[in-house]
Amino acid sequence: MLCKVCAEKLGKVSGDYCVVCCSFFEKSDEIAEKIAKSFDFEFESFNVGIRSEGSFKAMQEFLETRYDVKNEMKRILQRKLSEITQKKVSLSPELLIVFNPEDFSFKLEIKPIFIYGRYIKRVRNISQTRWLCGFCNGKGCEICGFTGKRFVSSVEELISTPVVEMFKAREAILHGAGREDVDARMLGSGRPFVLEVLEPRRRKVEISEVEK
Repeated sequence: MLCKVCAEKLGKVSGDYCVVCCSFFEKSDEIAEKIAKSFDFEFESFNVGIRSEGSFKAMQEFLETRYDVKNEMKRILQRKLSEITQKKVSLSPELLIVFNPEDFSFKLEIKPIFIYGRYIKRVRNISQTRWLCGFCNGKGCEICGFTGKRFVSSVEELISTPVVEMFKAREAILHGAGREDVDARMLGSGRPFVLEVLEPRRRKVEISEVEK
């Protein structure tokens, strides 16, 4: 059976459940509202992707070029979510929503933030990035004092900890332009780095706050 939208596109009779769109078009308002309610983070732009798998994928392959239901789903979700959130659709979005028509589930992919800077290391025995204990692989043991780390701290942790808190992010990863030995200092103008802030729930953070 087909919903009214798919029946009209394919010239067929409509029914209660649509095997082409999994009844998406009849429930699109409800689906868009549910997705929008999950947005508890800052963003200005978004886009939508449709996951094709299972019976939905098989139906699309069967229909071939007669009816591009994926593109129609994407267009409707883009329009409805834009109306609800007042955010714009972008080809380079801060948020990507991946929707699965099979079970109406969805996944949110938040674009990371990249911060460029330089660090100076005035003391020795601090690694550039987190260095896990070789005996327990980060789980914690007597050798590492149950810290899970070979060294007490790292440049990555010292920089990323406050940044993660500011942006309410999942974590932050430091990418250094080269590296120095653990027992060496980094003076002068410092070493360039890029900090990748993953899944930030805040984006509107003044760079002056980060510099402090």
